[in-house]
Amino acid sequence: DIQYIAAMNPTAGSFEVCERCQRHFATFAVAMPSQSDLTTIFTSLFGGHLGNFQPVMQELTSNIVDTAIQVHEAVTSKFLPSAV
Repeated sequence: DIQYIAAMNPTAGSFEVCERCQRHFATFAVAMPSQSDLTTIFTSLFGGHLGNFQPVMQELTSNIVDTAIQVHEAVTSKFLPSAV
């Protein structure tokens, strides 16, 4: 048995998908999570990765996650999507 998973960026590249290919997939549209949801998700993931580090490093989890989300927001607001 073979399983496939695929993702598409609706703001870049071709906007058409071959129907013969698409019939093999269930299509879902998912909105970008809110900032609080992203903070919860990445704090949980990153906190788990830092679990084996010293407590001083573990305390930096929330600051690193917040900074990463701020950088992402700055980049997405400055580099607007373009149809290339």
